[in-house]
Amino acid sequence: MVQKTTEKKNDQSVESDDRKVIVEILLAYSKEEWEQRRQSENQRSMMTNFILTIASAITVLILNNGLTMSSLPLSILLVLLGIFGAIAVAKLYERGEFHIERSKAWRDRINELYPEAELDIRRKQANTSHATKFGRTIRERIRLHSLWVNFNVAIAILGFAFVLIIFFTNI
Repeated sequence: MVQKTTEKKNDQSVESDDRKVIVEILLAYSKEEWEQRRQSENQRSMMTNFILTIASAITVLILNNGLTMSSLPLSILLVLLGIFGAIAVAKLYERGEFHIERSKAWRDRINELYPEAELDIRRKQANTSHATKFGRTIRERIRLHSLWVNFNVAIAILGFAFVLIIFFTNI
């Protein structure tokens, strides 16, 4: 049988062997959450590439056919594709953030078990260093997920512009 030693910190006693097992479990959970986050980002990337490819092909077809009534269905499809892309990217971002929040919860628990590791202090130092290096504008005002959502919105706007041009030039 393993001999356990008890450490007292913050009026809580936790068996040191138990702490190690708990940390191993928390690290496994954290790793799983980061893998899920990575999967969401990979899906976002693949979705964006797919939509860009289809949107490019539709745009070429519309421009080759001319902005006539026969191009109207393709223009509407372009609008729908852009809207779908924006919604899909936003949802994948939400799922990714969900996994990050769960990972933070596991990290916070590890920090409670091992405050001497100073995880929060190290995280804050890294954040300060990053803020100094990149500044407020890029770091806080330009959100990467907003760029991806807006990219898809631009596809929808292009399709809508085609629809308007087709309607107003063929009346």
